[in-house]
Amino acid sequence: MSSPISVSQTGLDAGRRPRRARLARVVLAAATVAALALAAPPPASADPWTPGARQYAGVGAASTSLLWDVLSNGRANIADGTPQAPDVASFDPTGSATIVTKPGAAPIPRPATEAAGFAALRDYPEQVDFVRSANRPVNIAGIADDAVTYLPIGRDAVSVAGFRLARGLDNLTREELTAIYTCTSAGNVRTSVFGANAVVVYDDGAYILQQLRPQLPAAGTDVRAFFLRAIGVTEPGACVRGDSTTPENDARVLSVQGQIIPFLASQWIAQKNNMVNRTMTVDVHTLLKINGERPIDDRYNPDQPPLMPGPLFGRGAYPPGTQRGVFTRDVYAIIRTAELESPLTAALTAPLATGTGQLALNRSGYKRVDYLGDPRQFLGAAYPE
Repeated sequence: MSSPISVSQTGLDAGRRPRRARLARVVLAAATVAALALAAPPPASADPWTPGARQYAGVGAASTSLLWDVLSNGRANIADGTPQAPDVASFDPTGSATIVTKPGAAPIPRPATEAAGFAALRDYPEQVDFVRSANRPVNIAGIADDAVTYLPIGRDAVSVAGFRLARGLDNLTREELTAIYTCTSAGNVRTSVFGANAVVVYDDGAYILQQLRPQLPAAGTDVRAFFLRAIGVTEPGACVRGDSTTPENDARVLSVQGQIIPFLASQWIAQKNNMVNRTMTVDVHTLLKINGERPIDDRYNPDQPPLMPGPLFGRGAYPPGTQRGVFTRDVYAIIRTAELESPLTAALTAPLATGTGQLALNRSGYKRVDYLGDPRQFLGAAYPE
């Protein structure tokens, strides 16, 4: 069992310079991953839908805002719309320039990224209680009083969405994905170079099935960073398309036969389940298996709700990046370590421990982890420095 995974702070513990440096490193990492995040079209807002006081307020990563929106505001197709975390107010990264998180409190700038969420947790201790995170924790062993602690909330995975792919092309291996996004060759992938252009084709050994047109979301987006890390690519090849305006988790960017782009399995499932605005079209957009593992549970029709996380997510008893490879990651609620034993932890995790909470988690595209809310379990092994 590893030490709790926490991050020391800047302003929260200003007298300790080494810890300040560690938080700066985490904030910088979060900024790199999330600063330019372009989420798929969300509902009108993930701010609290009902007026009145809510005891706890959260801000941060765009990629998990939908989950907290569902938990705190409810959905009609889950327990008749009853919120599972009614004491929690989750504020979307987009919307008004300022937010008021507690009754009678002064407005604060709306945090638009996970890094900004860290800053708000530090600068507005009476108004921000937790940060939504889909980022890798930093393991600082042997420090008992770290400033903030990562509470595991659920499991996500990344796959690849395609447009009008050939019938026989429903699975890619990690090695093939690495070849595709470096414009080289491996497995059934062949890349031919003509001058400055590279053409990637999928060839099953008998004949060419399809020409592939790889794309990536904009530099700085969460999905791009997650996917490239998973396939071990630092610099994409010249055949890869996408620019500074290419959004993540939006199937509408795929409109030419053979186009593919990384896509969060959680977002695909949530969109198909009508938990958030749908961007894909039946019969033309597909989500591929990776290393033979389906991102969607094969007990369900992949085109009809309800969809559930599939084998690609791995088993919830094991850390991400082990059983099913590096295409999985956990998502977190980050709180001040001083509040680890307070009612805040229960408010964030207890709703997910119920059957209805797990349904909300699954319908939002996430898999429940057996170590829900326990910062002592697996984190060090899952994310070695």
